[in-house]
Amino acid sequence: MDVSLRKVVAAVLVVAGLATLCVVHLSGNPIPGYGLRRSPEAARQESSLAQIDRLAASAVTGEGNVFLEFRGFDGNVPFDEQFMSMVYYRAVNAAHPVRVFVARPTDVVNNGAGITRAAFTPDGAWFNDHDVRSIVTFSRDSSGGIRSNVQRIGAGAAVPREVGNPP
Repeated sequence: MDVSLRKVVAAVLVVAGLATLCVVHLSGNPIPGYGLRRSPEAARQESSLAQIDRLAASAVTGEGNVFLEFRGFDGNVPFDEQFMSMVYYRAVNAAHPVRVFVARPTDVVNNGAGITRAAFTPDGAWFNDHDVRSIVTFSRDSSGGIRSNVQRIGAGAAVPREVGNPP
């Protein structure tokens, strides 16, 4: 490679590196060690994800599986669909190796719309048959806010009728 070609390649690499740093800086995503700050929105999202992870992990009792339900959500509404999908996948990862159910094991669930389509309302016998020991419920309160609750159930315990995804 001659000297002028080396200079051109070096200049292209420098420009590409600077362009990458500009894009990363403008997007608000930090590069470890470069002192760039996270945007407030990214920090809020990270905090919300951590809360979901902690909630899912708290539902794992060391024995039994988890049932995840959404009350007042519609998987055909964009925000609801994204929220249900994110919570489901975060819960599955946080609770691993415990199983997290949102539908019958035979139902295919790839997103929030799939959870809505399943319209699954299990009963106490189903929970016992599938070794479910915790129910995590996300529901909307009267102001539209989102609430969560973890209910522990024992083997053979009666489960309140309202538990499950209402159709």
